[in-house]
Amino acid sequence: FASGPNDAANLTARSTNHGMNAVIACGGTGGHLFPGIAVAEVLRERGHEVLLFVSEKEIDSLALSTRSQFRFEKLPTVGFPSLYSPKIFGFIRRFTESLSRCRSIYQKFKPQVILGMGGFTSTAPILAGRMRGISTLIHESNAVPGKANRLAARMVRAVLLGFKECAAFFPKVRTELTGTPITYGPAPVQTVGGVTYGPGPAGTYIAPGEIGPSILRPDGTVFWTGAAPSGQTAHTAIYHPGASAAVAGSWTAGPDIPNGDNADDSSAALLVNGNVLLAGKSDGLYEFNGTSLTRTVAPPSSAVGTFLLPLPSGQVLVLTPGQTIRARLYTPTGGPQAGWAPTITSVPTALTRGQTYSLTGTQLNGLSEAAAYGDEFSSPTNYPLVRITNTATGHVVYARTHGHTLGVATGGALVTTNFDVPAGAETGASTLVVVANGIASASQNVTVS
Repeated sequence: FASGPNDAANLTARSTNHGMNAVIACGGTGGHLFPGIAVAEVLRERGHEVLLFVSEKEIDSLALSTRSQFRFEKLPTVGFPSLYSPKIFGFIRRFTESLSRCRSIYQKFKPQVILGMGGFTSTAPILAGRMRGISTLIHESNAVPGKANRLAARMVRAVLLGFKECAAFFPKVRTELTGTPITYGPAPVQTVGGVTYGPGPAGTYIAPGEIGPSILRPDGTVFWTGAAPSGQTAHTAIYHPGASAAVAGSWTAGPDIPNGDNADDSSAALLVNGNVLLAGKSDGLYEFNGTSLTRTVAPPSSAVGTFLLPLPSGQVLVLTPGQTIRARLYTPTGGPQAGWAPTITSVPTALTRGQTYSLTGTQLNGLSEAAAYGDEFSSPTNYPLVRITNTATGHVVYARTHGHTLGVATGGALVTTNFDVPAGAETGASTLVVVANGIASASQNVTVS
């Protein structure tokens, strides 16, 4: 690492014959992780050795599972709680553990530069580097910096900015406007919805900040959840579509997220009763009923990330990979309105195992994608599932569906899907339903042979 007036350029200035060892601390959220990976890819291409520090969250493991070229270490860090919160003791313990691990790793890896991408996954590596006299930098992607970078700025030689407006928050340290690093992956040429994508540069754009999930509700409105820096109030908003595609919609303010919680990099799912289930940053669960946002499940003592997936049973699978109990079921109160259910207009009543059949009906794609996760990824459920239940045993099998068009809220338009009866399905009298967004149609009597 060479000193000079341009730290961003110097980060990659050394020749491939004398490559440096660089540490990039970038875990915790996609807004920190993916820009850090983008920098790491450039450094590796230029002959430098890179070690990534990431968090123990599932999103970090998923992102790195397809990037075997990178060395990485997981740090047991959590967000900084209020000084008066009992969670402060757990934070101190985990932060001390992270700091000790970083110092031990630095003795072997001997980095020349440490770059923190924000979030408390980067604070311990920056402090450990400062203690060893290693050159340290941080990058702030947001227009308003988070608590971790405001603290880390006291320990670094420069702050690299995604937005020039952010410089006002760092008056006592040198800043440099670099923008936010993004990376593009290979993508085939494909046309979706009349829009042609690829080839590169095409791929995933990493937004300079965090947003919360958004969910289309059965009444046609969209519930959007917001994110806010630590200590500030996170808001929500509701989008109301126009009377037609040619008429502009409108926005109204929704309820603030209560209890000082947040929704950046959070999961949400549509419940069969029409409410939206939101997992807060704290891992607490909230329901939005169109007017109010109410906490229904209190958060654990330590948040690790929650993923919500609507199930064909009408329940929601609540995944918390970092907790002792890794999976739970959330059962909503109340059910769907009759008009929300898919219908079957035609389906064969005699089915043979291992054969493929067609089913036609309405609203086979449901009323919504029904699942979203911040600005990273989602698990949409706007497709039909065919469920066959044996009358004698009550055993259930699902038939793979394929060949249907995609959409949401298709009303009375007829939609056809193909389904493959499993070769292992039990024979005899059965009932068949089609399920979308966890809502089942009226059952049809069939016989499986």
